[in-house]
Amino acid sequence: MSPYRRKPPLYRLARALRWAGTLVFVLVLLFVATALYSAYETATSSPSAGSFSTNFATNDTLAVTGQLTFSNGGFYPIDGFTLHLNVRNASGIFIGQSTAGPVSFGPGASQVFPVTFFLPISSTGPATSLLTEDQNLEVGVWANATYAYLFPISVALNESKAWGAPFADFTASVGTPTTMGGSIVVPVTVQFQNHATFADQGTILFTVLSSEGATCGSGNLAIDVPPGSPFSQTTDVTLASGCSPAGGSLETTYVTSEGVAISLPTEAIP
Repeated sequence: MSPYRRKPPLYRLARALRWAGTLVFVLVLLFVATALYSAYETATSSPSAGSFSTNFATNDTLAVTGQLTFSNGGFYPIDGFTLHLNVRNASGIFIGQSTAGPVSFGPGASQVFPVTFFLPISSTGPATSLLTEDQNLEVGVWANATYAYLFPISVALNESKAWGAPFADFTASVGTPTTMGGSIVVPVTVQFQNHATFADQGTILFTVLSSEGATCGSGNLAIDVPPGSPFSQTTDVTLASGCSPAGGSLETTYVTSEGVAISLPTEAIP
């Protein structure tokens, strides 16, 4: 029997390197497989929306605030997660957006993103109809991030949200002039329904204009209309001497209890 001969050191080193290379290759395959699986599961998950609140803000805007929560259900961390949100009205016109991030969070963790966006409701803005028309708003949410240090992922969510107008079916009209105490007065009637989730509290100011744009008279109505409630009220306005509202217009402004002024639709006077 020939005696056992120990393998040369270089041979043993080469064999060890082969085993190490095989082990590293297997570990890399496991990492890639688990990372791709986790990235797919994370990318196909949807952010969950918390409660949102709406209130009138300055510069003829509606401020919408709330939060979205995103969970990392995978095995690896998420880096540079940036969330984008945009809103389009029922006609598909872009009316507002918000961005949050970037943030990073580990496996199994959840991240809450505060969301604030402003919807312009000025007389020339695309969101003016939100004041007086119920409609469905299209809300798009998407996010970009790096998963497991290497893999870019994106998350997208599109939802339709019902919007209730705070001055739904708004009308403001001027009635037939009459003589009272030697002056000419006209009845001004304001009507609407509050379909919003917040109360209409404040004052409605109105101005009666002639066909040439001169101010014939003005007045105001205090309002406190809870969500889901109607409003209808008439008040008399004394006209300036010699000023006729025929063919003119009725301009109306809502001033909130916080002092924010919001222009309502101008109504023509027959």
